[in-house]
Amino acid sequence: MRIPDVPDGPRVDLDAAAYLDEAPSAGDRPRLILGHPDADRSIRTAFPLATIDFPGGEYCRISHPLGVGASSDPELSQLPTSGLLFDLETLGFHGRPLFLIGILYPAVPPPASGPDAWRVVQLLARDYAEEEAILEAFADVAAEQTPWVSFNGKTFDLPFLRERARFHHLPLPEPREHLDLLHAARRVYKGVLPNCRLQTLESALFARYRYRDLPGDEIPAAYHDYVRTGEEEDMVRILRHNRDDLVTLARLHVHLGSA
Repeated sequence: MRIPDVPDGPRVDLDAAAYLDEAPSAGDRPRLILGHPDADRSIRTAFPLATIDFPGGEYCRISHPLGVGASSDPELSQLPTSGLLFDLETLGFHGRPLFLIGILYPAVPPPASGPDAWRVVQLLARDYAEEEAILEAFADVAAEQTPWVSFNGKTFDLPFLRERARFHHLPLPEPREHLDLLHAARRVYKGVLPNCRLQTLESALFARYRYRDLPGDEIPAAYHDYVRTGEEEDMVRILRHNRDDLVTLARLHVHLGSA
């Protein structure tokens, strides 16, 4: 199977249609895509506290607790009782598909409370054809949550979701309230920090630094390689990058709420 190159220039929906034409048939899919019990060993090893399932066989869902110590974390322990934090991983700019929707929300019902109720849930399209399924899964969760919280989401993530939903003729709920923390961070830290990128805020405000993080501009090629080969090493790095972005977004949500 040939994986399309990612050309420069305008992104249009014809590009996305080409990806769908290139989606592998069931018989050609790597073992992770088939849900083989040994296929996702690298992912399970990297995230031993996560649960992995394949709803309807249509996509992969990875659910992470916030982690040991979240209840005593200065920011995570103060998470509100409701909300939906979201972050996308895509194959480029508008007109290209997305393949991973990361969400952080109170997914565990009472009596769980505080950070124990919150989960990072990653909706992963295991090939290009599963984009529609993860959009539907996101819509089902997002319709019940408010506020939506993002980082540059008013400019990038939410318009991207709308565009991809239109491409697949899917209804997408609109947020009743949308907090874009990039704008809030700029109001507080512009001129104080070198920039207001998420990882700059992460290190400056929370003294957290990433090891072997996959740069954003390498993510599309890494996903193409995963679809082509089923090799999970870089997919683990993509999932970790997305999860870490969401956890930092959660800390920033609390921090800016009290700034």
